[in-house]
Amino acid sequence: MRANVTFTLSEIVQATGGERFSGTPDLCFSGIAIDSRTAMSSDLFIAIVGERLDGHDFVRQAINGGVRGIVIDKKHAESFSYARMAKLELGCVVVPDTTEALGKIASQYRKGFGVSIAAITGSNGKTTTKELTAAVLAAKYKVHKSTGNHNNQIGLPFTLLGLGPNHQWAVVELGMNHFGEIAKLTQICEPDIGVITNVGPGHLEGLGSIEGVLAAKGELLENMANKTAVLNLDDKLVSTLADKYQGETVLFGKGAKAQVRAKNIKHANEGVRFTLCIKGDELPVQLRLHGDCMVHNALAAAAVGVSAGVSPKEIRDALETANPVKGRQNVVSLGNDVQMIDDAYNANPASFAAAVMTLQALAKASKGRMIMAVSDMLELGDYSVDAHMELGRMAAQAGVSLLFISGYYAGWTAKGAREAGMGIDQVFISEKPNIVARLAEAVQAKDRILVKGSNSTGMSEVVQGLKDALPA
Repeated sequence: MRANVTFTLSEIVQATGGERFSGTPDLCFSGIAIDSRTAMSSDLFIAIVGERLDGHDFVRQAINGGVRGIVIDKKHAESFSYARMAKLELGCVVVPDTTEALGKIASQYRKGFGVSIAAITGSNGKTTTKELTAAVLAAKYKVHKSTGNHNNQIGLPFTLLGLGPNHQWAVVELGMNHFGEIAKLTQICEPDIGVITNVGPGHLEGLGSIEGVLAAKGELLENMANKTAVLNLDDKLVSTLADKYQGETVLFGKGAKAQVRAKNIKHANEGVRFTLCIKGDELPVQLRLHGDCMVHNALAAAAVGVSAGVSPKEIRDALETANPVKGRQNVVSLGNDVQMIDDAYNANPASFAAAVMTLQALAKASKGRMIMAVSDMLELGDYSVDAHMELGRMAAQAGVSLLFISGYYAGWTAKGAREAGMGIDQVFISEKPNIVARLAEAVQAKDRILVKGSNSTGMSEVVQGLKDALPA
């Protein structure tokens, strides 16, 4: 990653609280990089310590490539020569932790602009909600947003470093898999509006329980300095946070107590439609997205829009023109009136439940069969076996006609499905290429297919394989 930003060495020292090891205070950098392969001359190279690679191992490569300065941690400082740094006229700042230093630099940079920030977290729907929120705010403001899933202690700082003088709002996504991470991310971006979409059993390997997930997501509110909190009233766990929060809250959901509400929800092939209720206004909305979960994502975005002064009509128009996000319940039309839900980017028990509900709604509208092609849900720790057996039971109870399974936990998913009533001729365990071939052969007109699994399980291969095998 690299950002085109200008800093002096003294500004880096001030932002990080680090020690100037070498270089003159007025030494100027024209960019910040963490990858020695993409670092440019006159850049500041920050040696990030990652899970697999240590940026300190690539400092010399970055220097040979022409960078003008480096940020290193105290553990590695002794291995660098001041004399060589001075000879090269290289700036060097020593800090306790280079990842935290990157966050502090980005936070300081953000403060140089009059930009408001909406930060979004939750077990599911973060990326889609981010995209919808950015679209809503863009109806009235110049908006910057995080790309992809740049939602960690590396991606978030680089999102902030992408801010420019014309931006009025930024929409960022906050992800985590352990305690304390949301707190750090919130401290980096200092949001004006914080959104929690929902709380479900994800990342249990690091968080232990659903109560742990709630506590970790709640770190957003604990570190927001009483700014505006946008919370899902329909989520029983999230709604408990509203009573404890000292700042302003905007609640969204289907219930009458929600300030931003949806009613009259109906599903169709072109997308879900509903009536959006905001401050006495009722507006019909036709999304290009599918499923009840997308209604909640849209309501969260609308609630941010209301808080930011976007009119109800502007909110409605923005929601209606927003496009699906690849790999997040993106409905793709295939040949022979078959539709596939591409939900291959991520998976946990709650997101699977939401995806199955969408599958049921689409199949009801088409009067076709339901087919699922699934793989593992990761980072569930001791709950992994039970969760995959429950996934199989969920498929059977939903009325799925065919279940194709791959992955380490495939046997447990199949066991749950068979125990819940699916026949041996309805459940297939195989590798992804075989799943594509068998599914393409078995599919019938009007069938609706759900393809889902955690990103690293590679279910996007099945998505692409079905697109190739069943062209629209």
